Amino acid sequence: EGDLVYKKECPGEGTVTDASENNDDHTNASEMDIFAETLPEETIQSVKIADSEDLLKAVYTLEDVVLPLPGSETLFPGNEVAGIYHEIANKDGISLTESIHGVKEFSITSMKGGYRRVLQRPIDCEWDLMTYTDDKIHLVETDLDVLSKAKPSEVNELLSTGASHDDSLDTSGATILAETESIGSSDLLPELAVKLSFTLPTSSYATMAIRELTKTSTSVDCQKALNS
Repeated sequence: EGDLVYKKECPGEGTVTDASENNDDHTNASEMDIFAETLPEETIQSVKIADSEDLLKAVYTLEDVVLPLPGSETLFPGNEVAGIYHEIANKDGISLTESIHGVKEFSITSMKGGYRRVLQRPIDCEWDLMTYTDDKIHLVETDLDVLSKAKPSEVNELLSTGASHDDSLDTSGATILAETESIGSSDLLPELAVKLSFTLPTSSYATMAIRELTKTSTSVDCQKALNS
């Protein structure tokens, strides 16, 4: 109760999802300003705070919950989440409700804001178990690998047809053995890997999906430790 959700009865819900979620995290201030000014009024305001009646009717699920991108017309949640937003902003001396700045790009009033879904559900999910003996060999060919081996005429055909690079892989059977030319490789015990394939909407990231699947921490310290 108190979470923000897209209004299901709103006819422009699809527009809201596309417009606000296609805004990339790396958009600079001036681009965000232009983006906000082009959004229709009804697009920005088509969210609501879920109340007890919504919960009783089971109208919304966790997939409908969104978080606000601060702006002059952004609606904040009706629970403790809003307090967290204001607390973090106040630590940097920013008021999310009264932030007027001489420089337009730094003023909340110049940005209308937007919303992002808390979670997304992947589609087209597929997986395979693969065995290998050499961790220096790629288990899956990249698009660059396929194009590098193809002749110019074949490259043009691949690009024009949008053929998947997986078509060139031998995927017979439930597992794939990645062979190596290294001496004595046949004496090595095979390792097991999982090949994942799925589709995510814009502003969603495969790395985060994999961390969710593997229950890996997303903290900076944890990721640095994995890469060290």
